[in-house]
Amino acid sequence: MSQFQACRGCGATIHVTAVACPQCGAPSGVAGSATGNPTAAATAPALASIPWFRKRWFAVMCVITITPIASLLALTGNIYYKNRSGELAALPKNYKLPMILGTVPWLFMTFGGPSQVLVPAIALLFVGAVIGLKK
Repeated sequence: MSQFQACRGCGATIHVTAVACPQCGAPSGVAGSATGNPTAAATAPALASIPWFRKRWFAVMCVITITPIASLLALTGNIYYKNRSGELAALPKNYKLPMILGTVPWLFMTFGGPSQVLVPAIALLFVGAVIGLKK
């Protein structure tokens, strides 16, 4: 009989031997398991299984160039990097708030005064809320 589990990313039902969720692409953590047993799976996903837009280099480039994209990344999930010991780690939550708040000055510089920033700021918050609540 087949065994199923809930996806860690979106909650969809996936097979225990699935490498990634077919709906959201989140790694299931069983890729390194030889037996297919979900309890034997590694707790941290492999670097190769992390999408490119969830890696630290992309988040840094977004903060430097197009800050609202970095805000959306911070609102919608984890950003991964290799720490000093070479292990895969998620960016701490206290780094996400400055990424989100950094969008406000970017909007002022890009669109002008407060009246011109209001619509893009509301749109960004709406899109981030929709994506964040979709989980």
